[in-house]
Amino acid sequence: MFVSDTTTRSDNTYNGNSFIKNCLQCKMETIPYHPLLEVSEKEMEIVRRNLNLDVNTIKKNLDALEEWGRKQNHLAEAFKYLDRNMLERLHILGRGSLEMTKTRIDKLLTTRGMIPELCLNRSVDEFKDIAESINFIMLPKLNPKDQSRIILTKIINLENFSLLAYMRYSFMVYLGQS
Repeated sequence: MFVSDTTTRSDNTYNGNSFIKNCLQCKMETIPYHPLLEVSEKEMEIVRRNLNLDVNTIKKNLDALEEWGRKQNHLAEAFKYLDRNMLERLHILGRGSLEMTKTRIDKLLTTRGMIPELCLNRSVDEFKDIAESINFIMLPKLNPKDQSRIILTKIINLENFSLLAYMRYSFMVYLGQS
């Protein structure tokens, strides 16, 4: 659902840093290239149509969410880490409802503050054991019926499996945190 005007699907080069940079320059007009996840313009239009959203409405809602976030004393410090792409993602997950999105953000940032070990201070090294303990597959295309993404996880080695590491990995992958 996140769009940028610089690196598109037709660009076959991929650099994680450039993807993040391009996502931060969100223009809501084209879809950034990602080597694993595919979202077509048509799918993006379907999701937006199903939620009765257009680009202008999304921009207006994201502005309202940013203003709301700045006014929330208990969220102000953590809210600055939510860029517009993350806000749009949370808005889509909130079915285009500002109130549902605010509730989702409040819960996410409250959880992040109460249980920081789930979201903060991650390193690649900590995920080595989890990579050897699970098979994790995120299907590249959206489900055509409801534009959801199917994610499969299978535990293959219970001895090295850490629920905390898995939850940290899940937060990172599902929420697209870098």
